[in-house]
Amino acid sequence: MWACVLGLLLANCSRPWSSGLPAALPAQTADLTAGPNIPLLAGTASPAAVAVPTLEALATSVVQPTLSPLPTVNIWVDPLLPQKERERLQAQGAAATTVGASNLRVWVGKGSLELGQWVLALVAPFPTLIDGVTLNELKAAWQGTGGARLNGHALMAAPAVLQALERFWGPPAASVVRSVNADQLLKTAWKEKTSWAIVPFEMLQPRWKVLKLDGRSPLDKAFDPTTYGLTLPVAAEGDERTLAQFRQGLALTPAVALTNRDSKRLTVVLLTGTSGLTRGTAWYMEQKGLLYPGRDVRAWLREADITHVSHEVSFNPKCAPPNPNDPNLRFCSAPQNIQLFEDMGVKVVEMTGNHLNDFGSEWVNYTIDLYRQRGWLVYGAGANQQVARKPVFLEHNGNKLAFLGCNPAGPAPDWATAERAGTADCDYPDMTYFEADIRKMVKDGYLPIVTVQFYESYEPRPLPIQYSAFQRLSDAGAVIVSGSQAHLPQAMELRNQGFIHYGLGNLFFDQMDTYWPETKDEFLDRHVFYDGRYLGVELLTAQLEDYVKPRPMTTSERDTLLKRIFEVSGWAQMGSTEWR
Repeated sequence: MWACVLGLLLANCSRPWSSGLPAALPAQTADLTAGPNIPLLAGTASPAAVAVPTLEALATSVVQPTLSPLPTVNIWVDPLLPQKERERLQAQGAAATTVGASNLRVWVGKGSLELGQWVLALVAPFPTLIDGVTLNELKAAWQGTGGARLNGHALMAAPAVLQALERFWGPPAASVVRSVNADQLLKTAWKEKTSWAIVPFEMLQPRWKVLKLDGRSPLDKAFDPTTYGLTLPVAAEGDERTLAQFRQGLALTPAVALTNRDSKRLTVVLLTGTSGLTRGTAWYMEQKGLLYPGRDVRAWLREADITHVSHEVSFNPKCAPPNPNDPNLRFCSAPQNIQLFEDMGVKVVEMTGNHLNDFGSEWVNYTIDLYRQRGWLVYGAGANQQVARKPVFLEHNGNKLAFLGCNPAGPAPDWATAERAGTADCDYPDMTYFEADIRKMVKDGYLPIVTVQFYESYEPRPLPIQYSAFQRLSDAGAVIVSGSQAHLPQAMELRNQGFIHYGLGNLFFDQMDTYWPETKDEFLDRHVFYDGRYLGVELLTAQLEDYVKPRPMTTSERDTLLKRIFEVSGWAQMGSTEWR
């Protein structure tokens, strides 16, 4: 529509003066220049007596159409929009400090010219058990109807967000909703424990947990903003000519649609725990099908842009038939078992496991070749120590990611040397080699993801030396430090605007111990990156069944696991053990 309006305006501006001449003038002019034998109408004078106006004279006698000059666009932009976007919009004219001083207003609300949409998120402190509410519950709490208070949780928002929501939901209930400066929201929520907040998508960070609305989250890859209850329109309002001029200027910029959540800038990385397609796991795969273990978590793994797996053993065509009761801890896996990883959509394989060389280093090289034939990135092992220590780099939707892994625990025959293939040692306890690598990645604009096969401990609380080692890697600049050694879930830490998970537990491994029942519990960490920044993690939880097949936890199972891990992570001491 705006193209049509703009076309009409441009047509008026470029109109030639001759368009005002009488329609018969061209033929008359042709006759006058033809010569003396021109037939005359009865009663007319001879040609010599006729005063013929020249074209120049006619031109000066025609009244010229005039258009008033295009107006100066004085633009007022809603303060809810980030500074970068405000500057981009105001560059199409002159900035107006107040609505009254403007002849064009851009705001989060409805208007004549739709520019895009702004996405908000309902958030809570990270160690919160509840995963979401309905939009009706949120609106009822906002309006204070029926005594609804979201189960006792108050709502906070920055002043600009409150004003925008009020345009759609009406005035908020003062008993439930209050205004808090944007830079104080996170601190206040963590201090009070019972307060949630509504923030713009671009304000998300790892210490927030994003709560779903009607099962939808802006962290979802398949997110549809038109069906999400906290998507608000962004529009411009002004007279028709000013809007047309403004729209024309915006069309010259790289992106016309205005949004704070562009799916082309989002990347999801799924990190998983220990996998070993061997022993009982391999036996069940033979009995129930190679794809059986992933049946219930397949959607989670395939949804990610980058799915990671830590496979602790080498593939070996000479591997003996699996025996679920084999007490021998020398492991290998039949090559056909790789079909499970193919079906899971694996993109990155970590090879820091301490069983890679159980049957000889030649099978490490064989396994690496199998992975690379499928186009997968491999790190944490290699043909020699130098290769094994190398990180892998990738870029997705503008997010530059680097994966680095090592194994300080050994055993020594598992480590790569100058002549032998194997895993990357961490140069532990020194680790300066890897710290320097991480700092260089950060300097080069990468977001480092570091996974470590640390010393094993069958406790949810990590060993003291593990705290120290993982924190050093975080302090060097790793946005994520993840423990691949743990056969049961371990504590977490929010540090340096990043995330440390000391142990995720198993993914595909045949542990359902009576002595350690927690080995059935699993985390799959869904990490979200946006526009070159780490937004945080969504904790997916599963429980192992049938010695081989993890399934999503029930709500009560999930609550039990999260309470246990949040407590050992130190968050229960902050004043609440419930977080609901």
